[in-house]
Amino acid sequence: MLKSLLNPRVRIAFFLLALNAAWVIPGLAWLERSQWLWVLPFALSINFLLLSYDQVLTFSNLDCEPVLGQDPWGLLKTIHLLSVNFELPEPKVFLLRHPSAHIFSYAKTGRKPRLFLTEGLLELLTVEELRAVLTFQMVAMKNSFSVLNYWLGAAIDILLRVGMGLERLTTFIFGWTPPIKGWFVSPFIWLFQSLLISPQDFANLDKKTSLRIAHPESLARALWKMEAYSQTRPWNEPWVFSHMCMVSPLSSSPLLRLLTAQPSLKSRIKHLVGRYPL
Repeated sequence: MLKSLLNPRVRIAFFLLALNAAWVIPGLAWLERSQWLWVLPFALSINFLLLSYDQVLTFSNLDCEPVLGQDPWGLLKTIHLLSVNFELPEPKVFLLRHPSAHIFSYAKTGRKPRLFLTEGLLELLTVEELRAVLTFQMVAMKNSFSVLNYWLGAAIDILLRVGMGLERLTTFIFGWTPPIKGWFVSPFIWLFQSLLISPQDFANLDKKTSLRIAHPESLARALWKMEAYSQTRPWNEPWVFSHMCMVSPLSSSPLLRLLTAQPSLKSRIKHLVGRYPL
């Protein structure tokens, strides 16, 4: 697809321009000048919110702690060596206390990347497989996908907070809580991902990663295991981070499949090792 040929930073620029135009242009067309002046502070406040994540605000549903001194998995050493090889800033590493098996990264500008891993991932993968998925993340950072992850995640998180507010209001008025935030945020996730992310992006990252590791089958095995865990040990409500993960944390239902940015496991493994199943 055409968007897969564009640098993620270019996609972000178009996305932010379109996002601001979505409320500024209708305001110019439908409102008088005195009324339109109220639209401008609103647009600026949304831009400020997008810029302030990880400073003023934090992403919803992200309970984690930094990996510092105690590192029985050797993560920090491996990541340091990979950062040197890729000539990238060393990411700050965080551990998610969750049995699912996921890994993702994001960075506002590319200078201060953040890398997140779940406990389930560290328990599941072998040393070689773990190095393969860490290499994948470095390839993603090198190609600015961690920056794309940040901006898309921030936009989705703002909408998720609006949906959560609607849920609280409904609970207060009616005494019961329908899953409004999921209904509210799902169309926007589909729209934003359609504009910014292509399954071909993941296929390209897989290919580039395979050239950086000794055995592409290590990455294929890691994807296989992570996919199995994503269904048997699911991550509840991973709306903000579903596009960031190497395999989708969403359930395999037909409806949620529309919100899955990643290509099918079968196609990824066939492209990596030439056969399916392993």
